[in-house]
Amino acid sequence: MMNLNLLSLENKKRIKTLKTYYILKNVSFLIVSILLIITTVLSFSFMLLKNFSNTIDGQINNEIDLQRKESIVSIEEATKQLNNQLKRISTIQQDYVKWSDVLNEVARAVPPGITLNVLSVDKTSKRFSLSGIARDRLTLRSFEDQLNLLPELTEATAPLSSLAQRENILFEITGTLSDEIYQ
Repeated sequence: MMNLNLLSLENKKRIKTLKTYYILKNVSFLIVSILLIITTVLSFSFMLLKNFSNTIDGQINNEIDLQRKESIVSIEEATKQLNNQLKRISTIQQDYVKWSDVLNEVARAVPPGITLNVLSVDKTSKRFSLSGIARDRLTLRSFEDQLNLLPELTEATAPLSSLAQRENILFEITGTLSDEIYQ
């Protein structure tokens, strides 16, 4: 078999040029199509990333706001707790009585011949009670008078039945605590 080419040289060049044109056209079309697809994918990806970024930014801002509110709440809570503790401390300090000073004054008021067995204090009713043994009536009366002279104690009285005996008298003196103790 033999190939015969019956085309003129000009036609051959034109066909070759057309062939090159079609190849270039197809390659250009392919490149433009690929670029269009890539551009579309990248644009869609950009929109998704931007939307995702905005969503994350919103979540971050919400979290920051929440943390600020929580820190404010925790600061307010800490302040409330501190204020409550300060109120309790203030109440304790207001109710504090330096009993050692009161006991020291009572001990100084005890004359010789008096033996104390029990000292009881009821802070809520502001009452006190002293019991013990007195050598004689005169010593017991002297002790009662000494207690009434103390600024911390008022209305210290021994029952008359205690004064009926002459010697070795079992006594119980009761009275009221003055408001001066609580200041």
